[in-house]
Amino acid sequence: MSSLPEPIPTPFRIRQRCRPPAGDATVQNTDAELNSAMAQFKAEVVERPLAALKPSPRNARTHTKKQIHLIAESIKGFGFVAPILIDGSGEIVAGHGRYEAARLLGMTTVPVVCLDHLAPHQIRAYRIADNRLAELAGWDNEILKAELSHLIEVDFELTDLKRRRLT
Repeated sequence: MSSLPEPIPTPFRIRQRCRPPAGDATVQNTDAELNSAMAQFKAEVVERPLAALKPSPRNARTHTKKQIHLIAESIKGFGFVAPILIDGSGEIVAGHGRYEAARLLGMTTVPVVCLDHLAPHQIRAYRIADNRLAELAGWDNEILKAELSHLIEVDFELTDLKRRRLT
C-alpha cells in the first residue's frame, strides 16, 4: 500500500460556492452551472488578428520587458504552441505575456481559445488561478538534471537557461 504525499495547502479555494454571495441574486454559482458550461465547451484553437484582442484591465500578473523578450524567443524557437485564452468579446483571460511577445515580434495573427462557456465571475477566478497555480508548482531536480543533461548532450542551445537558475 503506497502512501500519497500530503497535499500542499493553497492560499485560496478552487471549489465554487454552491450559493451566490449574500445579496447577489444575479450570480448563479452552482455545480450544475459548471457542469452545463463544461458540456458546452469545445476547446478549439483558431487564429485571430492580434489587433482584435484586448488586454484585460483586471489582469493582476505583470511581466518585465526581459520576460517578454524571453517569451518572444520561446515563440521563435518552438512556435506559438500555447494559445492565448480569451472571453467571448476578445478580452484576454490568460496569455498577456504571449500577447505582448507577439506584438514585439510583429505578428498579425495568433492562436486563441475562446472561453465563452464561462460566466464573468468564473473568468475572473480562472485568471487568478491560472497564474497562481503555476507559481505554486515546483521542480523535480533529478528529472530536471536529466533533461538538461540530455539537451547539453545533443548540443541544444541553452544560452538563456544557463544564464538563469531554474531551481
